[in-house]
Order: sequence, then C-alpha cells, then structure tokens
Amino acid sequence: MISFPYNANITGYDSDGMPIFDRAIDALTQRQLTKLFYTNGVHADNNGQSNFKVNAGTGMTVVVDPGSCCIEGAYGIEDERRTLAIQAADSMDRIDRVVIRLDDAERKIDLYVLKGTPASVPAAPALTRPVSGESGDIYELGIADVFISKNTTTIAQDRITDTRLNASLCGIIGTPNTVIDASNYYTQFQAALNRNEVIFKTWFYTIKGILGQDEAGNLLNLINDLESRMITDHNTVIIVPTTATWTQLTADNAATLDPQYKAGPDPNLKYPWFTDISFSCSEDDEIYPEWDADTAELGCLGPCIKVTTNKLRIYCNADMTGTQLRAYQYTKRKRNAV
Repeated sequence: MISFPYNANITGYDSDGMPIFDRAIDALTQRQLTKLFYTNGVHADNNGQSNFKVNAGTGMTVVVDPGSCCIEGAYGIEDERRTLAIQAADSMDRIDRVVIRLDDAERKIDLYVLKGTPASVPAAPALTRPVSGESGDIYELGIADVFISKNTTTIAQDRITDTRLNASLCGIIGTPNTVIDASNYYTQFQAALNRNEVIFKTWFYTIKGILGQDEAGNLLNLINDLESRMITDHNTVIIVPTTATWTQLTADNAATLDPQYKAGPDPNLKYPWFTDISFSCSEDDEIYPEWDADTAELGCLGPCIKVTTNKLRIYCNADMTGTQLRAYQYTKRKRNAV
C-alpha cells in the first residue's frame, strides 16, 4: 500500500555530501492519489464567473482571466490575465478553441488557442487527450470557443462561447463520487442564447458580478429598481429592408451628416455606413437590437443604433444595399425622462 506524506529519515550521504533518504515518492504517485480525490476541470471560485473566463480583447485577441485547474492529477495556477492572439479568418468563417493544456513532455500546464478549420458551417477543433487505456503526453481542457467571422478584424464578446461548465470539454473540479456536472445548465444557457432570449441575456449580464455579499438583497433591489424606472418591451421586430438606402460617412462629411456619432461611439468610423428606418419609438427610449442568426453571421453591425422620434439609424461596416437585416428589440422606456 502506498501512503504519504511522512518525514523521511536520512540513512547516509552520497559522494557529493548530499543526504540519502529512506523513502521518496515521484510525481506519478502524487497524481494517482490526487485523481482519487479531484476530477479534471477548473476551480469554481467566485461562483465560477472569473476563473479562466475568456473575454474579448483588442483587435484579434482574447484575454483570459487568472484561475486554477486540475488536469489528470496535476495542478495549474495562473496569477495574471493572459492575452492570446487569434488569427484572422480569410474568405470563410472559423471556430477556434481556447484550451488549458497539460504537456508532460514539456512538464507544464499553459494556455493555447487551437485553430479551427475554415468552412461554410465551421466546427470547433477536437481536444487532444490520450485514448482510453493508453498513455499520452497531452491532455486539454476546452474553456471557450471563439467564432471568427470571415474578413473580420475584431472579436466581439458575443462571439465567445464559454464552455467551462461543459463537463465533456472542461467542467468544474469535484470529487469522482460527487462530480459537479453542469452540462445540463450549459445546454440550457446555450439554447436560450440561440433562441435570442433577450430577457434572459439582459438579466444575466446585469446581475453578473453583483451577487455574493447579500444575494437576496442585491437581487431584490435590482428588480425593484428596474421595475420602478422602466417598462420592458421585447416582442417587436426591427426590419431593415433590402430597399433601404445606405449612406457612407467619411472624414469630410461626418461632421455635417452625423457629428455626434463620429465624436462619440465610433470616432474612427469603423462602421461608416448608415440607414434610417421608420420605427415606433420616442427619443427617450433606449433600444438594444438582438440580431437574429442570419444577420449576426454577417459580422458587420455597428456598436450602437441612434434613436430619435419614430426613427432608428442603423450602422454597418459595409454597404448593405439589397440585404435584409432583422432583429428583436429590447427597449427600456424611461418613465421620468426629461
């Protein structure tokens, strides 16, 4: 029977004067014991919200939060935020996978990006793991999938799919007899997002990071605050027709055609094309469009829309003449707007 740790006794000294101990263990023995108590995955600290969470960075980069993990009995700890580069897609879309990799040959655990295969319907690359019953040097945990739209130069947060709760790809560390399998919740989250469940997404990102000190109190205050300040309407569909007229903003005409837009959210005019559509709204409304799958795949929608009385201005990075854009709206109507 293997048992440890215990203090070792010095039984003598070698020719260099170094002590010789009567017992020792190697890394394999330690890992065998660790695997009896801990499963593969990331630790669920801070409610699992920040431990190795993958965030959109600047340009074609993602930023991974600090965290700790266990892979095949080996531990990995990252104390700093890490920036990883993503290669741009060419003429076809691609899905890359951000992984935590155990490499026994290199004797390390580190973060990597697995590049996917470009395709009209892309899929994330497979994880490298030893075949059952065989040994291998590489074992990977998939913590996020990143959709890279063709011809894009940035990565949006909504194109990053968090897979840490998916036990088949990563999972939360538990004990072998009480594994924390959050795959069912992961599936429900993704189904809700894919169905454009706007209320769920807005609620989720609003309370994210708030809960912790007084969950019930904070959540109740948030609900009461939302209820007292706004009315929610998310059933109306926003349609930009194929016949819409698109106008291009330039350095020469932006100051005249749309000075607030250039001076505000898009000073470099990355989304210079705009069109105005009729829409039932007031200038006090805050409208957030949730673009459907076909529209979102275009990867060209600007950082905001402009709301005026009974009119919306939609911004894109290309002339969308002849293309229909469709979205569901999530509106916050301020009751006490000035």
